[in-house]
Amino acid sequence: METDSVKLLIVRASPYAMRAILALEAKGVKYELIEENLSAKSQLLLESNPVYKKIPVLLHGGKAIPESLFIVLYVDEAWPERAAFFPKDPYARAMTHFWGDFIDKKIFQLAVSTMKTKKGDPKNEPGVSELYENFLTLESGFTQLDAKPFFNRWQLGCVFKNEEEVEIRYRIDRRPAAGGW
Repeated sequence: METDSVKLLIVRASPYAMRAILALEAKGVKYELIEENLSAKSQLLLESNPVYKKIPVLLHGGKAIPESLFIVLYVDEAWPERAAFFPKDPYARAMTHFWGDFIDKKIFQLAVSTMKTKKGDPKNEPGVSELYENFLTLESGFTQLDAKPFFNRWQLGCVFKNEEEVEIRYRIDRRPAAGGW
């Protein structure tokens, strides 16, 4: 598929944008990054994602694909000549999508709110505890599904690809199995 018309609307600090970037990189797709200012959203962003008005948005062949999980699905299918992101088995594929959704709802959101507070701040502790419990749940799911190659490739990587990498890595490394991802 033609790659010279691929553009990605992002904000660099977004783990959701990083997921989309990692998907494009993993497939070897050439693309142009367009950085958005969320306090003054561009007309391109508003037209490309009129429902949520959020990043990331992938622009390809005159079409807009919003939301990082949908971008990953699109990239995987639009460039099938590279290794697949998802297993072929329908159950394993569905569960991979389930855990991707879990990461968005139970890990990314908490991680971002936890990172916004200072280390050692008492307001941070409930978030850190809940984040830790969510990682235990995620680890259990990975063990049961044996989906590590698919998640390690890009899904979990975007949790680590941000300014707070050391802080998040420290919390993950408390679990021996998680450290092996």
